[in-house]
Amino acid sequence: MANILLLIILSLFIAMSPSAGSGYDTTSRVIWEYSSHGIKDSELLNLSITPHNPNEIFVSSYDTLYMTDDSGLNWKDILSFKGTGNSINCIALSPKNPKTVYIGTHNGLYRSRDEGYSWEELFKGSGSFENAVLSVAIHPYNDEIIFLGTETGLFRTDNMGDDWLKILSLPSINGVSIIYISSIDPNIIYAASGGDLYRSE
Repeated sequence: MANILLLIILSLFIAMSPSAGSGYDTTSRVIWEYSSHGIKDSELLNLSITPHNPNEIFVSSYDTLYMTDDSGLNWKDILSFKGTGNSINCIALSPKNPKTVYIGTHNGLYRSRDEGYSWEELFKGSGSFENAVLSVAIHPYNDEIIFLGTETGLFRTDNMGDDWLKILSLPSINGVSIIYISSIDPNIIYAASGGDLYRSE
């Protein structure tokens, strides 16, 4: 009898709980902290966390890349395209080398090997639309293999950007806005283009 009474009381307690079937967001119990010290832009578009160090984070606005090494307590801008007409479309971090950062921009792909202190241009297509890098994906086990989604299709390098090959097998002539390589099976690649999603094995 005591066990039955205990179950009844427990059931009533759960039913009266604010999170039980009432539409309340249980994540409201999570504490949020302001983490924008040093960021000078009002709109942030991309964010990537270093796989080897969760305290090291990169975020970008339309034309500026920021970095923190203390989980967002303080930020510094490490690359700016302000006044150049160029813009940042995506950020990719090497899964093998914690200091290597890639950014896809309207005018091509850039790489830093020293956490953003110096940059080199890796990819620039033959036309203005081809230049626009919309997405970047790096092979999870071989960081020499990189895929680029551009306004005119998909590109691949097997030598860290020394040479690029346009992939003609993708059944879309539109820009590739998302490219993703499975970390479980890198032979599986997803590409979003023209409102459709494609998968390759």
